[in-house]
Amino acid sequence: MTDHGWVLLAEAPNLEMVLGQIGRPWAAADASSGPNVSPDGFATFEEPGFAKIVLNLRVAPYGAESSILTVETRVAVTDAESRRRFGRYWTVVGPFSGLIRRSALRLLATELRNSDSNDHTNSAARRVERLETRIEHVVDTRSVGIGAWLIRRTRGRIVRPWHRRALILTTRGRRSGLPRTVLLQYFPDGPDLIVVAANSGLPTHPGWYFNLKADPQAQVEVDGETKQVRAEELTPQQAAAFWPRILQTAPDYARYLRRTDRVLPLLRLIQTV
Repeated sequence: MTDHGWVLLAEAPNLEMVLGQIGRPWAAADASSGPNVSPDGFATFEEPGFAKIVLNLRVAPYGAESSILTVETRVAVTDAESRRRFGRYWTVVGPFSGLIRRSALRLLATELRNSDSNDHTNSAARRVERLETRIEHVVDTRSVGIGAWLIRRTRGRIVRPWHRRALILTTRGRRSGLPRTVLLQYFPDGPDLIVVAANSGLPTHPGWYFNLKADPQAQVEVDGETKQVRAEELTPQQAAAFWPRILQTAPDYARYLRRTDRVLPLLRLIQTV
């Protein structure tokens, strides 16, 4: 976390650590960062327009062979206007944050139970990477309903401050024949829309990809408009040429490429009606 702007404020080795970050979580990605400060400077920082975020991680022994992991987050804003902005931000983000925390704790517990402490090839970094992948997948899967509602309610504007574009894709289930809806980031290519079958970097393609391979006719909702589309998978040469555009817009997609050995398919959605 210290590689991503967090400062280690305090630590009790093998028991507890406290990390802090100053920023504007309600702002666009390129304006959300705050100044870098020392642990001493963090406590006294009072410049208006920012939030001070503190994350506490504590592992307490519980019986002979168990532990209790506690994760707490506290936020202090530096002025009244920032409090109002953070309140609006948290109204939207709060449900997702709670889902991420609950999912993270459950998956972490499973990961620790299944890990072999004698397996030196199963490094901590690999376990963390695997855990992040599973958390992202769970959150993406369980937040489709509220995410689609927000996209429809704001006509896609809710993701614009982060320089993202999102669509709602509805395919026909290849086995059930029922409509299946997912929320995806897309990348414009002229009148067409390019989507990535990333599946959070898991070893298998997402279900919607197989649905489109079985029936390429689908429906998308973009910026408040509903369109009928036909899906075509890009050839390896076309995909290789388009990937730099994806990574320039959304560099976080590089982690999906790093997490899996499979080729991440790119699909072109072409409007038919």
